Amino acid sequence: KTKQHQREAHFMKRLPRGHLLSEKRPFDVLPLPVPAHPFNKRTKHSHHQRSGGR
Repeated sequence: KTKQHQREAHFMKRLPRGHLLSEKRPFDVLPLPVPAHPFNKRTKHSHHQRSGGR
């Protein structure tokens, strides 16, 4: 079990944040420049990090 968890963590770190979110939010797969979220472009970095919802 520990090995699997470690492998998953490594995968998460390797993949981009967008990919990780896409797993929980399919609509996140869309391109970043979406007309529905114009503010995403301005606070892309801070907003993306807060989107984690951990």
